[in-house]
Amino acid sequence: TLYFANGEFEYKGQWRKGVPQGQGMSYFANGKPKYKGQWRKGVRDGQGTFFFNNGQFEYTGQWRKGVPHGEGTSYFANGQLRYKGQWTKGVRNGQGTSFFDNGKVEYTGGFRGQQKYFGAWYLKHGWGALYNQAGQLLYDGQWVQGDRAGLGASFQGTTLQYIGEWKRNKRHGYGESYGADGELLYVGEWKRGREDGDGTSYDQSGQPLYEGQWKQGEYQGV
Repeated sequence: TLYFANGEFEYKGQWRKGVPQGQGMSYFANGKPKYKGQWRKGVRDGQGTFFFNNGQFEYTGQWRKGVPHGEGTSYFANGQLRYKGQWTKGVRNGQGTSFFDNGKVEYTGGFRGQQKYFGAWYLKHGWGALYNQAGQLLYDGQWVQGDRAGLGASFQGTTLQYIGEWKRNKRHGYGESYGADGELLYVGEWKRGREDGDGTSYDQSGQPLYEGQWKQGEYQGV
């Protein structure tokens, strides 16, 4: 057992060769638990739970060399879920779900993260779904380094807005757009968020309106 100068526990548990090894618990100087779980060569390693200094869970799951690594769940200080999924070297990396602090899902899908200087960053990467704080789906599709890229569908409320190809968060490639009532507006090629290339627009009854070449959102026919 190791103590702080004020007499409070600093660490209580198993030791080997003078350092924590096996099961043990570390504490904040105020006596609140800091970490409970497995240790290896003096650092958190294995299965364990890290706490905020108010006693709420901050992270519970797998650790490696002192940082989250593997499957784990992090929390906001109010106890709500923050992220549940895969970690690599302390950052979100792999498949997971992030949450707003009201408990609603923010995003579920792939993450790619790295440790950089004294902070961490992570980006949506792979296939994933993005939501707003009301729980409404905003986008479901592919991501590349945080951008909508590849195949995907965007939504406004519960209505499909666009389905097709994306590049750098813009409609780019082949896709279909829809109006507020779900009516088909345009089918064809897009470039940098605008109708561009071969495409067809439709009127409210679903009949073709303009068919042919488009450039920067404008029909090029006569």
